[in-house]
Amino acid sequence: MQRIFLAIDIGASSGRHIVGIEANGALQTDEVYRFPNGMQRENGHLIWDIEGIFQHVKAGIKAAFAKYPHIDSLSIDTWAVDYVLLKDGAALLPCHAYRDERTQAVIDEVHQHMPFAELYRRTGIQFQPFNSIYQLYEDAKTGRLQQADDFLMVPEYLLYRLCGVKAREYTNATSTGLVSAATKEYDPEILRALSLPERLFPRLTQPGTVLGQLTPDVAREVGGPVSSSARRTTPPAPSRASRWRRTPRSSPPAHGRCSVRRFPPRLQPPKAWHATSRTRAA
Repeated sequence: MQRIFLAIDIGASSGRHIVGIEANGALQTDEVYRFPNGMQRENGHLIWDIEGIFQHVKAGIKAAFAKYPHIDSLSIDTWAVDYVLLKDGAALLPCHAYRDERTQAVIDEVHQHMPFAELYRRTGIQFQPFNSIYQLYEDAKTGRLQQADDFLMVPEYLLYRLCGVKAREYTNATSTGLVSAATKEYDPEILRALSLPERLFPRLTQPGTVLGQLTPDVAREVGGPVSSSARRTTPPAPSRASRWRRTPRSSPPAHGRCSVRRFPPRLQPPKAWHATSRTRAA
């Protein structure tokens, strides 16, 4: 029996659509589309052209359907930590990029509300100045978060645009630094400590959950069917950890980025490090 899948893998500098053909216990891959990606500077901030990325997502799906008319399912994998704020289902732009320096001014303030040692104890997520927790806190301080009635991480936003279903995939959500390693849900104690609105942080979706079918408009544009044979699933892990890695079905989804073991936390990142670090997220 042959099954065909489409992986849409988007990084900070490029994206690609790879078709996987599974047959006779083997997996063959075929790259059908590739496009450039990159941050842009707007009003003094680094942002993503999220609408341009979505147009490339659809163009690649169209190329895949042209060559493989019967695709069983697809999913989207991007870098972690970045997200799109929503109001009435529409994006509240800009979509800030993780290398933007807007979080530098709020890191110490976040740690005053909840020390990093306690954040690490609860989430197991290492300190990075671009983690979503600092981005969301900055959005709250500037009033952007109060304007939003929802937010989605970048891959879930793109999937929402394709099928009209919102999801918050667990492994990607852990990169926010807000997910409890114990409950595997957003940690209400962290949300309360930072005065982040709990309405924006509902229950999480497990990897592999079927989201739905292509919307009729998208299906017409990409030349694909609106049927159960064109399903949407959430990615199995954020960023590099999700790329074509087979794991037994009994394996639990990974918490955090690409970590395979937990090291003792840096209890308080030095202030000088905040201002000088340019660690890559993807």
